[in-house]
Amino acid sequence: CLTVLDYYLWPRIKQILSERNEWPTTQQAMVQAIKEIASSISQPEIDRAIDSFRGRTVECIEAGGSWFEHNRS
Repeated sequence: CLTVLDYYLWPRIKQILSERNEWPTTQQAMVQAIKEIASSISQPEIDRAIDSFRGRTVECIEAGGSWFEHNRS
């Protein structure tokens, strides 16, 4: 089961870390970085991610659970 975390949050966290060129080297540093980045994401950005995920869910249902993203514009 995939969630908005899979489609949006984890890639966004990776993108921000990459932009900062800061890769945590310990588990504790990674947890701290994730907390800091997650808390810095604005509510409108979160709302857009959720709306996009809802759209993907509808497309998946309409495709009968089959692959659908190749048809996205």
